[in-house]
Amino acid sequence: MSVQFGEKLGWQTELTSNDTSPKEMLGIRRIELGDKGRKVYAYVKNAEATAALAAGQVIKWDNAGAGTVKKAAAAGDLLAGVAVGAITAGNYGWVQVFGLATVLTAASTVAGDAVIAASTAGIGGRVAKGTAPTGQPLGWAIDTQDATDGTNTVFLTLA
Repeated sequence: MSVQFGEKLGWQTELTSNDTSPKEMLGIRRIELGDKGRKVYAYVKNAEATAALAAGQVIKWDNAGAGTVKKAAAAGDLLAGVAVGAITAGNYGWVQVFGLATVLTAASTVAGDAVIAASTAGIGGRVAKGTAPTGQPLGWAIDTQDATDGTNTVFLTLA
C-alpha cells in the first residue's frame, strides 16, 4: 500500500466490493473522475447485526471514528453516504459521499427536494424544495422519482 501526501496511489478493491476482511484503511476517501463529474467514496464496515446494505440505501455512521455504518432510520442520523453495492453484515465496502448517485427515496421526491434520513431504514426522506431541511441533508434530488425502482438521482454533498 503506497501513500504519498495523504493520497493513496492504488486501490485493492472495486467500488462494489463486499470484503470479509478490510482491504483498505477504514474511512479512507477515494475520488473518481468520470463523465458525470467527480464522485467521492468512503471505505466502511457494515455494523448491522444481520442485515446487508443494498445499493442505493441511505447509510448513517454507527461509529465514525471506527468507520462503521448502519442503515439510516431517523431524521437526526449522522449520514455517511449511499451504499454503492451490497455489503453483507460484518463485511467491508464502499459508500458514496459526494457527486451524482442513485438513491432509494420516499415517494413523490422531485427535483430540488432535499434528501434526508427517514423513519424507513435505508430510504431517503424528502423535504420539499424551498423548505428548510429537518435533518442533515444527504444531498439534493435532481429529477423526479423513478416509480419502477423507487430511486432518484441525487447530488450528494457529504464529502
